[in-house]
Amino acid sequence: MGAVRLGKILLRWCDHCDLPLLEENECGICGSEPKKVEMTPPGDPKPAFPGDVDLIRKVIDDQFGEGYGYAVIPEVSKR
Repeated sequence: MGAVRLGKILLRWCDHCDLPLLEENECGICGSEPKKVEMTPPGDPKPAFPGDVDLIRKVIDDQFGEGYGYAVIPEVSKR
């Protein structure tokens, strides 16, 4: 099990490159200033892969009814 981190989570997002950045004030690819992602410790800033999203939607549907999974986590259009 990983260490519990209770300090600030310095996650940022580059809208131009559509990439997460950790503790960086400038995107290393395009040089733009990333936006800060607010997260309350102990957050877990990891990407949600398609299988993760499908599982979360299924659990939501099982608990609350068919279709609620997509209501909570809609499809995200690609840029």
